[in-house]
Amino acid sequence: MSNLADTIINQVIGALIGTIVSFVVSWYFYKKADYPMRVTGEMTENILAMIIQNKLGENFDFYEVTPKSQLPKDLDVPHITQFWHTTKTPKQGESVLSLFRVKDTGLNFPGPQNVEVAETSSMIRFPVTRQGRGYYSCKVDFPDNATIGQNIVTFKLIDEKGKSHTQFVKFDVTSCSP
Repeated sequence: MSNLADTIINQVIGALIGTIVSFVVSWYFYKKADYPMRVTGEMTENILAMIIQNKLGENFDFYEVTPKSQLPKDLDVPHITQFWHTTKTPKQGESVLSLFRVKDTGLNFPGPQNVEVAETSSMIRFPVTRQGRGYYSCKVDFPDNATIGQNIVTFKLIDEKGKSHTQFVKFDVTSCSP
């Protein structure tokens, strides 16, 4: 009887050790495999953004990543993760083309009809165009009498459930006179 009990205990210990070793090895290689996948995903996103910029025929000299502190707590709510702008210091009467990447984890964002872009002081709204794969563009026109100094443009995204998230971008408008 003792021999049978020893055999069972040895098999249980062997199975337990095998499980632990298997878990540790799998976890290690999963973590190693995750890094190249993230890098490849970022490279693909950058190439796609460059293709869209080339299609629009504009040089986007300013790039911004949305800080984590400005992201919604519920990441199921659509939000903007990246911005590209033709300039951050437009002159009065000048336009700025903005390209932005919308992240929609819940897949409930219907598209450009649910993006409101407005210059905050004048509340003039600007139309948004879908560029593909979560990228949207908008041409923001600053009027000839735009306030010199900091101007804020709001980007409000509304999903199909009615949840919304608003983000702000600051532009420093300069005088059009030489």
